[in-house]
Amino acid sequence: MGRFKLLLPWRGRPVLDHVLRAARASRLDPRILVLGHEAAAIRAALDLDGFTALHNPDYLSGQSSSMRVGLRAAPAACTGVLFLLGDQPAITPAFIDSLITLHERSPHHILVPTVGGRRTSPVLFPGALRGELLAVTGDQGGRPLLEALPEMVQPVPVDDPALLTDLDEPSDLDPAPHA
Repeated sequence: MGRFKLLLPWRGRPVLDHVLRAARASRLDPRILVLGHEAAAIRAALDLDGFTALHNPDYLSGQSSSMRVGLRAAPAACTGVLFLLGDQPAITPAFIDSLITLHERSPHHILVPTVGGRRTSPVLFPGALRGELLAVTGDQGGRPLLEALPEMVQPVPVDDPALLTDLDEPSDLDPAPHA
């Protein structure tokens, strides 16, 4: 994208605001928001009510550092952890809830949404994998566990690929207002 996209407009609101509203309207509990780059701007621009908002001062070391901050803040009793991405604004409370319900039925699986057979996010990991997730380093999330534990991976086919589209190009955002 070439610029900080989470506060850019998408359908009339900042990109991240859509994800926060979906999480807030879902059964997700607790809700932990890990902020890195532009944390102060996000805090100033968005309603973070209903979230434990934490800052990851080590965000430049990669995605795993934010994952560790969130995991350390999650109660040890959590049976699962769902990693939502801030640049998937079409995510819905219903989809989040469907992953939670599937996790309740199948608590020992890693739930991975798939679109046309291709893995995407958000991924829900069993709480039992907390230690393994905390050991991940570099600019990656839980992908090493998907590769190391294929027997635990349960694909979750998604009928509406737009639901999980992330925003990577300026053309994915709202058009610029005309002067």
